[in-house]
This record gives sequence, C-alpha cells and structure tokens, in this order.
Amino acid sequence: MSAKKGSALLARSRGRTICLTIAAVMCVGAGFASSANAEKVPTKTLLTLGDSLTFGYSQQLLNEGSPLDLATGFEHGFTNDMVAKHLKSWQLVNLGCPGETTNSFIGNGPVGEELGETSEAPCAYHETSHGGYHLPLHTEYGGVGVSQLEAALYQIGKAKTEGKPVEDITVDIFSNDELHAIAHAEAEARAAAEAAGNAAAYKYVGEAETPGTEAYKAAEKVGNEAGYKYAVEAQTPGTEAYEAAQAAGYAAYVAALEEGKTPEEAAAAGKAAGEAYVGAHAYAAGKAAGEAYVGAQAYAIGKAAAEKYGAEHGLAEVKAWLEGHALELFTHIVTNNVKILATLRGAGYTGKITVIGGYDPYGNLLGTGEVLGGSTSLAKSLNVLLQNATTASPYSACFANPYPKFNPGGKKEPERLQAYTNMTNTKVSNGKADGPDIHPTPLGYEVIAKVVKKACGL
Repeated sequence: MSAKKGSALLARSRGRTICLTIAAVMCVGAGFASSANAEKVPTKTLLTLGDSLTFGYSQQLLNEGSPLDLATGFEHGFTNDMVAKHLKSWQLVNLGCPGETTNSFIGNGPVGEELGETSEAPCAYHETSHGGYHLPLHTEYGGVGVSQLEAALYQIGKAKTEGKPVEDITVDIFSNDELHAIAHAEAEARAAAEAAGNAAAYKYVGEAETPGTEAYKAAEKVGNEAGYKYAVEAQTPGTEAYEAAQAAGYAAYVAALEEGKTPEEAAAAGKAAGEAYVGAHAYAAGKAAGEAYVGAQAYAIGKAAAEKYGAEHGLAEVKAWLEGHALELFTHIVTNNVKILATLRGAGYTGKITVIGGYDPYGNLLGTGEVLGGSTSLAKSLNVLLQNATTASPYSACFANPYPKFNPGGKKEPERLQAYTNMTNTKVSNGKADGPDIHPTPLGYEVIAKVVKKACGL
C-alpha cells in the first residue's frame, strides 16, 4: 500500500470533531485465541487483533501458569468461544498482545513509517521475562521488530495461499492508550501531593530555626535534654562518656607534665580538658538530637500534608487532567484505529471487520457509585466516537459494544461487574494477588463473544 493511498483512505475521517469532557478511566473489550477445531479441517480463518482482551488475559491466569504454558493457559477468551461454539470449520489466528497500544500495534517498522507513526516498538509483553522465559504469544509475528499490524497483513496473505482465507477480523485496540494517560494523570497528581508535602516540611524547618516559635522551643528542649543526659553520663563512673572524658583529661595532664608544668598546673590542665571534652560532646549530642527531632517532625508533617492533599485533591486532579486532555487522547485513539483499518482495506482485504468497544470496570462496582467518578461517561463517549469513525466508509466495520452488558446501570451493574470482571477477585495464586483486575472472568469473555455474535453475526 502506498503512502498516498493510505492518506487518501484516512482523509475522510479527519473531518470528524471529537469533543467531550469527562474524567477518569475505562476499559475496552476484546478477545482471545486458540488453534483450529480438531474435528473439522478448517476452510476459513478468523484473525483476531488487539491487546490483552484479544489475548484472553487475566492476572489470575498469569499467576497460575508456568512459563512454558503461558500462551495455552490463556485460551479461554471470547475468540475461542466464537470458534468452539459457532465457527467450527474455521481456524483461529490470534495476534493479541497484552499491553499493546495503538502506537505499538502499528510499530516502528516499514508500515509505521508509511503511516507516520513510529514512536513505539511492537509488543513489549513478548520481551518481558517471566521465570527466566520470554512471555509467549499465541501466534508469533515473524521476527524481532515485526508489529502486530505487519503480522496481520502477512497472515491475510498466508491464509489465502493455504486455501483458508481470512473472512473475519476482530480489532480491539485502545485500552492501553487510556491506561497510559491515566497513569500520567496519576503521576501528575502524586507530584502535586509531594510538592504540598515538601512545602509543609520546609515551612516547619524554617519555624524550627526561628527563635521564639513553638517548633524552635520544642527542638531546643529536645537538644538540651540530650546534652544534659550526656553530661550526666560523663560524670558517672563506668559509662563510655565518663571513660572518654577521663582519657581526655589524663592526656592533657600528661602533656602538661611533659611541658614542664607543675603537678598542680598539670592537674588543672587535665580538669579543664576533661570539662571541655564533656562540654563539646554534650553540645554535639544536643545539636544532633535537635536536628534529628526537626527532621523527624518535618518528615511526619510533610507526609501528612501530602496524604491530606492527595485525599482531598488527587482524584479531582486526575479527573481535571483527563478532561483537559480527553480531546487529544481520543483523537489519537480514533486516528490510529482508522489508520489500522485503512491499512487492512488498502492491502485488499474486503471481508468483515468487527471492532470491539469498551466496558467500564470502574463503574458502580460495589453499589456505592463509580469507583472513579466520570469513568462511565468516558467509556460511553469513546465507544460512540470509535463506532462513528470505524463503521463509516471506506472502513465499513461492524461495531460490537459490550458496555450495555457490563454496565447496565442501576442495581444490576454491581452484580454484572463482579461476575464479568476480576475487579473483586480476592484469590491468591502462587503467592500473588489475582485481583483487583480489570480483565474479564471466563464468564465475562463468554458475554463478549455473545455480544459480537448478536451485533455482527458469526
């Protein structure tokens, strides 16, 4: 596909205005993998593209698996349900990569250069070490640096050559773009809280160094007590302070005698040296104690201030950041999705494409309202934008939206989210927590498969 042709295909989508103001998080839906049904020789191919949802991921499955079976251990996703229950004469080619963004999906290779998007290398998950092994994919991409989109183009040609043409493609790719944006917003909020904590700590230190303030008096009291304690110990036979002071005095006494001083003068010199030693060390002990007290108090005050700031402003600042960057984020997601579909169509693929929309795992999970305020509106808005862009000509995708099933609102929503996602999973596998996890449960993946079937057919 030439760059000129790709640009022409994309031109029709650029006039769309993406506008919304919401807040916080979302998650998307998409599927998973397997091999052909053993009972029938496959005659067609289902090609599934996307991120962890296409892969069939959950934290529990990762924790339970071993490095050698980590790919086969995830063959419980919605694409497996589609093939096992409805497409028995099809083979499944699952290219899903957990953690994939729209940028890494395109990659930084030849296709990325053609599309003007080379900012991220492909599929970092595959380079991750787990027990000394690289995490495997269901279907390898064909070499280092090959992106998922490039692998998809190869698989389309390969399936056609083998007489098992690709007749359906599912695409789920945008969740990690959103999660990266949220992580950035949270980092900004943490930085603001840390700044508030530092300011409170510095203020206290300044007060502790200003005579007459309560902080100064408290530090002075601690220092005086430490100095007095040392002086008392220095006068108590058998203590280290006493022995050190005696040694200092004796050294001065001997030195005085060697200088020709009288015994009385030498004794006076020794006494003075011992007292000077005690005074200097008492002062040092007091100073150190005072400084330690100020440091500890400043840390505690700063920590409390940071926590207070975070509790009072953290979520609001995350929300404000996301609201301020929603247009930029969603424009990027939709633009890259359109580039992906344009590339598939531009390569001559004319079959069905199903784009999977998103659900919100941070909705009314516990029956007390949204876990992250505004997240449901965010998820719904992005679904609308993706649907409008990807179903339009010349991309002509079908849009399958799991949101109504996962987030029906009202009293049903907590029950659905707890059953369909791992957000309330409290299990521990091999010493690692299995939740909370935004990814679907096996039942949740089945629900997504049903949503795809009902919306787009199989």
